[in-house]
Amino acid sequence: MSCDNDSDMKKTKLMDLILPVLTVISYGIYPIFFVYARNLSYLRIDDFIEAVFFFLPFLLLSFFLLVLGTRKIFNSVLLAAIAYFVFLNFKPLELIVESLIPNVQFWHVIYVFITVLVLLGFLIKKIPYSSARSVSNTLLLIFTGLLLFNVFIYRSVLSTASREWMNNTFIRTGQVRSTESSELTLHTHPNVYLFLFDEYSGPEALQRYCNYDNSAFYDDLKAIGFNVSTTSHNPTIDTKMIIPNLLNLEELFNYENYTPEAGKESLQNPLLFELFSLAGFRIILLNDQSFLTIPPESVDEYFLPQGKLEVEENLLTLIIDHTALYPLRQKGQDARILEIEKMFDFLEADRKPNSSQLLVSYMAFPHIPWVFDKQGEPIPTSSRDNVKDPNIYLGQLQYASKRILGLVRELVERDPSAIIILQSDHAFRQPAFLRNIHGIPIEDEAAEFFAMTNILNAVYYQGHAFDIESLSGVETILQVVNSVLELDLGRAQ
Repeated sequence: MSCDNDSDMKKTKLMDLILPVLTVISYGIYPIFFVYARNLSYLRIDDFIEAVFFFLPFLLLSFFLLVLGTRKIFNSVLLAAIAYFVFLNFKPLELIVESLIPNVQFWHVIYVFITVLVLLGFLIKKIPYSSARSVSNTLLLIFTGLLLFNVFIYRSVLSTASREWMNNTFIRTGQVRSTESSELTLHTHPNVYLFLFDEYSGPEALQRYCNYDNSAFYDDLKAIGFNVSTTSHNPTIDTKMIIPNLLNLEELFNYENYTPEAGKESLQNPLLFELFSLAGFRIILLNDQSFLTIPPESVDEYFLPQGKLEVEENLLTLIIDHTALYPLRQKGQDARILEIEKMFDFLEADRKPNSSQLLVSYMAFPHIPWVFDKQGEPIPTSSRDNVKDPNIYLGQLQYASKRILGLVRELVERDPSAIIILQSDHAFRQPAFLRNIHGIPIEDEAAEFFAMTNILNAVYYQGHAFDIESLSGVETILQVVNSVLELDLGRAQ
């Protein structure tokens, strides 16, 4: 009988060690999963795993330190839960404190919250063992239930995301592209470069919004050997639609049929990459801000200029921006400047591949934030999101023009048989910015929309004539692909 009692007591003690840890894990994971589940169309399962492995170890370490300090495991569960809540919601709580106490500093708020948590710690330590145990187990049931409920609600999307993750992790890693069954003609092709510069205005839009004649830039491109179009327009001004259209060689998306899920799916293996891979090309991708949802492991070389904490629209940074760690995300004055320099250094690198290469570069430049004047000197941080003064945008565009000309001159000199496509997704969207940010209405929406769709569009085709006048971005790329790969894919619809 005593043996049975000893066995039961050991089981109880073991459960009293395991359940508190499970409780901490459950309320540690749930807020991360909550944010992830509501942004599934923009995020990958890797983002969720990354955020969990970033926050959970710190939470568990804090919990174990509290246990060592208080010698009360269930009481530590409760105090760790309160501290975690304050940590995750530090930024909005700080704003509340600032509204009550003007001119308060970050470290003042930290001191206040730590003081409050210490006082709560003394109070929570006095809670009887049985009561603390009951509350802890209740928290475990609540947060485990919430996790299971959300998994059930989003089960179909999560199932698809899990399959994608498994495929990318175990199938695409180390994948060798086969060309044995390709119908494409396999021979030495020229290197192809596709440079996409976000928000580089076409000449019509630049004249309209900045009263600036950019003909000198186009004259310089012509002197290098480029064919240019000054009247090219894309169907939309939304980059999330335009990029999938460009890389799939088809006007897939418009304002009526686009969904984030469909846009993300269309970039898992875009037609442009598939065709060039089958033809034996080495695929290189520069992906500024991880804006393109193309899996990094699906290309041969992948370059992201940002560190983990510098990427926007990312689950980890989205959560960090609300926590006590948000100062880590306060970018230094030169952070974006350094990123742009790194991207041009990457593009200008002298590669000598064994096979032909397709280099696709997406740069959010001269897109906001505007960090350069026309000479390439940093501008004041207070002006970097000023959409009312078009000269600020214009200065960055003029500097972008200098860098673009320097880049393509070097490429043509080094590789005169190359094919280079210069494009933007849309023009300076000042009317949209003024309406969305400052509430200034657009008087003639049709006219302004058409102007904002005027894009940069130029093609260097081994120094030969190549007519692209008035073609859209998709039509231009499709025409290049047909010529390079000797295909007949028709015209973009």
